[in-house]
Amino acid sequence: MTWLNDGHPGDPPGLNDIDLVTNANILYTLARYDQLCAPGIEAAVAMVNTVILAGYHEALASQVSPYYAPNGAIHYCVSRAYHEGPVPGLAPAIERLADELEPSFLVADDGTFFWDRGDPHLNTALAVLTLLNAGRKGPVVDGAIKYLLARQDPVFGNWQAGVFFRGRTMSGVRFAWRSSALTTAFVVAALCRHALAMVAGMSFRQSDP
Repeated sequence: MTWLNDGHPGDPPGLNDIDLVTNANILYTLARYDQLCAPGIEAAVAMVNTVILAGYHEALASQVSPYYAPNGAIHYCVSRAYHEGPVPGLAPAIERLADELEPSFLVADDGTFFWDRGDPHLNTALAVLTLLNAGRKGPVVDGAIKYLLARQDPVFGNWQAGVFFRGRTMSGVRFAWRSSALTTAFVVAALCRHALAMVAGMSFRQSDP
């Protein structure tokens, strides 16, 4: 569940709902602390894999992740847990997410590649990070990196704000939060990860006989 309490009598229905991104982030955190033997880990991993393999992360995005916009956050957070935790049990979900993302890019007028779920700078950065976390590389990722580099604000150095998190009040009013700083952080992370992968690839080739 999303919150630390189990609900109280009189609470509105769904107050302590289950969010896929929240579970992925908890798995990531516990893995970083070498706590993958903690109670609930197997159930959380199985839930994430089941939801992703069934396609509910797309078909029922607002239900399986009510606190995060359908912007690629699910893809990124699950892939981060898998790669950086690491949580190897998430491999089935990661393969499915990467297989979906890799061929779904759009082509910009300048020939670069991007993803657009309403906030293309943020969406593309999250897609690139997901693919890199899944071990995918090649022309698609390279083309998306070129897209991001070409869209940096030439004056301030940032990228456009994108909606990442959403919520609701007890009365049902819904809100969405967007941030240029957060989008820029994700873009910079994607650029750095790509650059490190390129350097690692060059070092490997140079060591070949």
